[in-house]
Amino acid sequence: MEVLLLIGVLAYGSSTATYLAALWTDRLGVVRAGDILFRLAVAYWTVLMVYLGVTHAYTAGVRPWLWTSAWALGGVYIALQHRYKISALGSVVAALSTLLSTLALASDPA
Repeated sequence: MEVLLLIGVLAYGSSTATYLAALWTDRLGVVRAGDILFRLAVAYWTVLMVYLGVTHAYTAGVRPWLWTSAWALGGVYIALQHRYKISALGSVVAALSTLLSTLALASDPA
């Protein structure tokens, strides 16, 4: 399970790095790449949470709350992005999601 969580953290981390690179470049393709990577990261966490729920590895404790918070934050951002063009906020949301999922990985599985 630790490997699956690490893949999720790396997915959020790659989108964070791409969003941060987009802040220093004027290329629209970098922003779109950040959006795509972030959507893929949220989709990965959606599939991972369903898998962990089915296999009963999704237990009580701090860890599920942290990654669920990161996932929910990402979902709200994606929903708002469909309505409003707020790509600049993506770097903050991706960084917070990366931080929350990293804390989940580092916390005790309980």
